[in-house]
Amino acid sequence: MAGAVGQRRLARNFALLSGGEMLAKVASFLAFTHLGRSLGPERYGSVEFVVAAIVFFSLPVAFGLEEYGARELAKSAGDSMLLAAEISALRMLLAFVSVAILAIVIWILPRPTEQKLLLAAWGVSLLLMPALGQWFFQGHNDMAWVSMLAIVRQSVFAFLVLFCFDPQGPLYRIGLFELAAVAATVAAGLYGLRRRFRLALPFARISAARMGGHLKAAIPIGLSQLTWAGLWYAATLILGFWQPPRVLGDFGVAHRITLSLHTFVWLYFFNLLPSISRVANETAEGGKLSELLSQSLRITSWAGFLVALAVAAAAGPLVSLAFGTAFAGSAPVLAALIAMIPVTLISGHYRFTLIATGHQNWLLHWSLAALAVTLASALLLVPDWGAVGAAWALLAGSVVQLILTYVTVRRHIVRLPAFRLWLPAGLASCAAWMAYRALSPINLPASVLTAAAIYLAALWFFERERIAVEWAQLWQTREHAA
Repeated sequence: MAGAVGQRRLARNFALLSGGEMLAKVASFLAFTHLGRSLGPERYGSVEFVVAAIVFFSLPVAFGLEEYGARELAKSAGDSMLLAAEISALRMLLAFVSVAILAIVIWILPRPTEQKLLLAAWGVSLLLMPALGQWFFQGHNDMAWVSMLAIVRQSVFAFLVLFCFDPQGPLYRIGLFELAAVAATVAAGLYGLRRRFRLALPFARISAARMGGHLKAAIPIGLSQLTWAGLWYAATLILGFWQPPRVLGDFGVAHRITLSLHTFVWLYFFNLLPSISRVANETAEGGKLSELLSQSLRITSWAGFLVALAVAAAAGPLVSLAFGTAFAGSAPVLAALIAMIPVTLISGHYRFTLIATGHQNWLLHWSLAALAVTLASALLLVPDWGAVGAAWALLAGSVVQLILTYVTVRRHIVRLPAFRLWLPAGLASCAAWMAYRALSPINLPASVLTAAAIYLAALWFFERERIAVEWAQLWQTREHAA
């Protein structure tokens, strides 16, 4: 019964997060598509360059403290408000350091003045980020507030871009819009904190020794996040320095679409992390953890490969519909880059298991290895292959991270099948994609139907027993309710 209740809670929380993130990402996507259509590939490439650069300064403001704080709250209630105050104080110190380094970088960066001003305006929002409290609501499994805060931030930004941005005006106004969006989210979060917990942050009882302990425990997570940023954004920066602005604009569009979909990968594990932490600490045998991860891997692998297959097939129309025909060069980049979705969905189970079980150092090591592969691949491929080469570099690093994290989890935490859980979905997607590519020049509707039939047939063949069990349980539940 407890397991069923836990699964229902996980499903409810994921539904809340999915709904909230869906609305938030729709708002964000509308904002950036408007910017792309208004600015054109070259000026839009400048925006994507700044967004990629600012990630390396915003992540140090959190530096793993959000995941660490959520994990500690999930493991033990304790004095949660004191923990919130200590983590907020730590993040404020990190914000001042990050902004100081950003100012030096802006001064010496060999980029146009317009890009520098946009980077500076966007950087001011870093000083407000320590007050963002989604992690606190996450640790208390209050995903409704997490979703609401995501909606507030992206909706305010989208509203300002759609109704207040002048395409002929300076780009730094986009950074000011982000500053306003973060400020609105902070205000909403503080309101939620007082309403939900009816307590104030006890800054008077903050201990420097405890803060040091929190930072020490979070450093491996924070460094892993920075390497994650390198994995996703280093290729964008390399393109910005090596290729013309238009190439960066084409890559930025494909990257934006992929990242928008990847948000659902992130929120899935954002929601799953407390459950992994609790299950991993409930038993030393690892049986419950193995069951949780195996079920999740089987379901998400089929969903992830299906999304990649659909987006790759519709890359051309999707790019034209969202950003306009001026970005037609983004279609082949998107078809390659979208493979990141199933790869990160699979590797996320291993990455977040390392976080939940306190093995952050292993995650850091393998994230650095993946970053090294991405950088080497980008430097090798970008000069000749441009944006498509950057996409391949991202994929190469992600595959390396998947392999290394899986081996570590299997050896040190819990034994999971190497391929049985997700290889069938991968093979089915490859077969469906080859059928689509072979038939699409002859008859496009027939190619789509054939690819869908192959994928669905494979799903039924490999998962028919589980589908039958789930259907029987659903039918029994409906009969009981009637």
